[in-house]
Amino acid sequence: ENAVREYHDQLEKWADIVERVSDLFLRFSTTDAEVAASVHFVSQELERQGSQPSELDILNEVKKWKQKRRPELQKLFQHYMYGFLPPAVAIESKLEVHDPQYFGGKATKKQLTISFGPPAAPKINLLLVVPNKRNEKAPVFVGMNFCGNHALVNDPAIPLPEGWIYSSCQGTQGERATEASRGSQIDAWALESSIDRGYAVATFYSGDIDPDRPDFTDGVHPHFFPTGQSQRVVDSWGTIAAWAWGIHRAVDYLVTDPDLDAKRIAVVGHS
Repeated sequence: ENAVREYHDQLEKWADIVERVSDLFLRFSTTDAEVAASVHFVSQELERQGSQPSELDILNEVKKWKQKRRPELQKLFQHYMYGFLPPAVAIESKLEVHDPQYFGGKATKKQLTISFGPPAAPKINLLLVVPNKRNEKAPVFVGMNFCGNHALVNDPAIPLPEGWIYSSCQGTQGERATEASRGSQIDAWALESSIDRGYAVATFYSGDIDPDRPDFTDGVHPHFFPTGQSQRVVDSWGTIAAWAWGIHRAVDYLVTDPDLDAKRIAVVGHS
C-alpha cells in the first residue's frame, strides 16, 4: 500500500506498457516462454564469448542445455534447496459460495474447498473472482496470499483462517486472524482493478498448505510420505516446495472451470 502511494506517478507513467507486457505474458504458453528464454540466453551467451552464432550454433547449445545441464541443475536444486515433490493426486472441489453480483455486479465470486489425498490432509480454501463483462473465457492470475483470503476484500462472507497466521499481518492477535484484519490487503492485491482489466484472480492462504513455521507436522507433509517412509530425510520437500505443489492442485481445479481460459493461467507471487 505504501509503495503504491510512493510510486503512484511512476506507475501511472508506465501503466500502459505494464498492461501490454502482462497481456503478452498471459498469451505465452509455458513451452513458448521456455523456448524464447532459452534461445535468447544462448544467443546472448555465445555473443558474449566473442562469436557470431549461426542458427545451428544456437540450436546445438540449446540442445546441450535442455538435455544435459538443465536436468543436472534441477536435481541439485531439488536435493539441496527445495526437495522432491510427491506426485500429483486427484482433487475434489466443492463450491461453497457463488455470488454473481460481486463488486457491484462486475464480477462473480466463487469460494471453493479443494480436497485431495487422505481424509485428514489439509484442504485449500480457494477464493476466485471472475469478470462478468467479457466475450470469452477469462485469463486468470493464481497466487497464494499470506494473511488469509479475508484480508484481500472487505467481505464478511469469507471465513477467517482457523490456524496459525503471521503476527505481522494487520489485525492478528496471538498469531490468529481476527475480524479487524478484514480488508487489510485490499490495496496490495487490488482484485477489483484486475476485474476491471478483464482478468480473473484465484488465491488461497499459504497456511492452508503449510504454515510458515519450522515444523513439518501441521501441513501437507506428513500426509504424503513416500511408500515405506515415515520420517523426513535430507531431500524431503520443504515449505516452498509444498506451496508450489498446492498451487498445482489449485490449477487442477482452474483448468476445469468453464469461466476460465485453461491456456492462460499465470502464477504470481511465488518464490
